[in-house]
Amino acid sequence: MKGTKPGKYVKRLIIVAALLIATGCSLLSVPIITNASRNDVVNLGDSIYALSGKIQDYLHSWSGQTFRRYALSGSFVSHVSDQYDD
Repeated sequence: MKGTKPGKYVKRLIIVAALLIATGCSLLSVPIITNASRNDVVNLGDSIYALSGKIQDYLHSWSGQTFRRYALSGSFVSHVSDQYDD
C-alpha cells in the first residue's frame, strides 16, 4: 500500500469547508414582511438588506411605522424586472 500524504487531505478539507461556509452564508436572510402599516412603501434589496435587517429596523424605528420588505440574500434574488412581475 502506498503511503498517503496528510497535506493532501488537509487541502481537500479546507476547500470543502470553505465551500460549505460560502454556501451557508448565502442562504441567510431576514423574514419577508408582506403586510405592514404602510403597504405603499416597499423595500427591495439583496444581501445588504437581507443579512442583518438593520437598515429596515432603523427605518421602522425612525418613522414609527412598518414597511413591506422583500429582501433576499443575493443567491435568491431574481432579475429586477422579474421582481416587479410578482
